[in-house]
Amino acid sequence: MSLTLAPSDDQLIVPLATGVLLLEPGPALAGVVFDAPWSGAGAGTTNVASDGTAGAPRFEYHVNAEEGEWTFSTTAGSGRKVSIAWSYAGFHAWFDQRVQLERFVSRAGSEVERATLVQAGPGSGGTAPSGGFACSGLSAFEVKPGDVYGFRMSGRNFGF
Repeated sequence: MSLTLAPSDDQLIVPLATGVLLLEPGPALAGVVFDAPWSGAGAGTTNVASDGTAGAPRFEYHVNAEEGEWTFSTTAGSGRKVSIAWSYAGFHAWFDQRVQLERFVSRAGSEVERATLVQAGPGSGGTAPSGGFACSGLSAFEVKPGDVYGFRMSGRNFGF
């Protein structure tokens, strides 16, 4: 897995937490077919900008609170290894920010796999993730038919 974490070039100037998770096949994943639809939920205002049925799955959130958690997931239609290229970008304000991204698989209501992909912070005064963040990577899921799999995002900030 390749992972980078750096301040985002698009610094949002709002006193809120915002984030976007985009999933898509990368060059090494040509021909990947996503299970669909993807659904998302969590704190504040959430938007499933694309559920994966007609394009790359995309989830967005916007919250005015000290912390939040969000989930973006789908159900496996068949048993296989699913590889997903992901990118996660956002802004969790300027002071004492934290950012976390996990991947998970749940089977019959019980979590059978969880891995932390990104854990950054606290950041302040220009130290990542202060002022914005952008990270990307590749995740593989071993799924069976009916498994729910996807990503959990969370963040907090002293000054939301």
